[in-house]
Amino acid sequence: MKTIHKYPLAVVDSQHVLLPLGAEILSAQFQGIQLCLWALVDTDQPLRARSIVLLETGNAIPPVLADNLSKKNFIGTVQEPNYPMVWHIFA
Repeated sequence: MKTIHKYPLAVVDSQHVLLPLGAEILSAQFQGIQLCLWALVDTDQPLRARSIVLLETGNAIPPVLADNLSKKNFIGTVQEPNYPMVWHIFA
């Protein structure tokens, strides 16, 4: 069944999120104080770990992330509520 699901994210440099195979990541933003990712998914598909990268504005990109960043899609830029942090999300 096709549907849009929400997945909570940790505010860390890199993480894996289990998404159904073929999931289309639509956006990421804070919902209250929780950073979330929304994706169009087919719930009948098997789960697959997807790598998500968060980069903070102005900080150096770790070499291990920089080398693979060109293979990722830009998802969006989010501002952490009540805190002066801006994150750029890639998947």
